[in-house]
Amino acid sequence: MIDCAIIKDLLPLYVDDVLSEESKALISGHIAMCESCKTDFLHMQSEIKKLQPNDETKAEIAVLKRMKHKQLWQKVIVSAVVAVIALAVTVGANWLIFHKDTPIEYKKDGIRIERSSVEEFYVTNDGSVATGVITALDLISDSDFYANYATTRRIEKNGEYIEVMYIYLSQTMFTRWRPRGNEHIFRLISVSDVASWGPHLGINYPSLPLEIYYLVAPLDKIAFTLNDEDFYAQKNDGVLLWSGTLFEE
Repeated sequence: MIDCAIIKDLLPLYVDDVLSEESKALISGHIAMCESCKTDFLHMQSEIKKLQPNDETKAEIAVLKRMKHKQLWQKVIVSAVVAVIALAVTVGANWLIFHKDTPIEYKKDGIRIERSSVEEFYVTNDGSVATGVITALDLISDSDFYANYATTRRIEKNGEYIEVMYIYLSQTMFTRWRPRGNEHIFRLISVSDVASWGPHLGINYPSLPLEIYYLVAPLDKIAFTLNDEDFYAQKNDGVLLWSGTLFEE
C-alpha cells in the first residue's frame, strides 16, 4: 500500500485533475480505503469550491468586464477627440499667425515705386556676349509684407490706350512682428532693349503709358466685373504711386 504522505503530496494535483489516468486510479483506490486521506481530500475539494465563483459572482464579473471595456473605449474616444482638437488648434494657429493676411495701409514714403536702368551682359543666339540695358520698376516698402495683390487692364483714355494697375501689399501676424531690417523690394516689371521683356503682375503692355495706384480693394471683383470706365474710376479710392512710360529717359 502506498504511503499516505505520498498520497497527500499528490492530492492537490488529483483535485486539479492534472494527473495521468494510472495515477488517478491509484489515488482513488487509496482514498476509498484510507479515511485520513479521504478526509484530507474532501477538505481540499471543499476549499477549492469555495474559491470558485458562484453564478452571482460570475454575473458581477461579467458586469465589471463590460464596464471596463466601455471605459477603455471612452478613453480611446476621448484621446482621439483631444488629438483632433490639438491638430485643429495647431493648424488654425499656424494659419492665423503665418497665412491670414490683412492689407497694409498706404503711408507716404513708406510704399513707393522707383524706376531703374541697369546695363547687363547677356549671351546672344550665336553664343557671343553682348550688353543691353534692363529697365525695371521696383515696388519698395519699408514694412515687411506677406504677399502682393495686383490687377491690370489696358483701357482707352482720351482716345489713347494706357495700362492701369491697382496693387496693394498684405501682412500677417508673423511679418508684422518680424524685425523690419532693410527696405523690402519687389520687381513689378523688367524690360530689356535687346531681349524679350519680362512682365510681372500682369503688366502686358510695357510700351504703353502706365499708371500704378495703391488700392486696398477686392481686386478679383474689380478685374472681372467692372467695365473699363468703372475700372478706371477705382483710382479715386487709391493713391497714385507712379505714372509714365517705362522707356522714357
